[in-house]
Amino acid sequence: MPPLFTAAWTLIAGAMVLFLPGLAWLAFFWDPDQDTFERLAEALGLSISLSAVIALFAYLLDWQFNSTFIIAVYVLLAFPAFWTFRRWWRERTWGQSNPDQPGGETAKLEDQLEQDVQMSNQVQGKLVY
Repeated sequence: MPPLFTAAWTLIAGAMVLFLPGLAWLAFFWDPDQDTFERLAEALGLSISLSAVIALFAYLLDWQFNSTFIIAVYVLLAFPAFWTFRRWWRERTWGQSNPDQPGGETAKLEDQLEQDVQMSNQVQGKLVY
């Protein structure tokens, strides 16, 4: 096997082990107020901790997993992880996280400013000098 292919496969496998369980967890417990780096950090921490806890229980209960079972688990984890990534991508490109898109923070602030100006004009029109 060529060394470049081996290195690429090692990086992909490492990223899967480090992020896939955490991204699958975030599919069910999503916090829309987090930014990208917070989500990646949470996915990394969850992946490491979930893997450690599962390994501890497997050791205490004397369970032994073969490579086929572990590959199947990671394939099953890929579905909610993909869902999480898709939700993150949609929110990032079309939702509230992108301030310049319709419905983003900039549009909300402009709408609030327009409402404040209208309210101010109404109040000034009712004042008697």
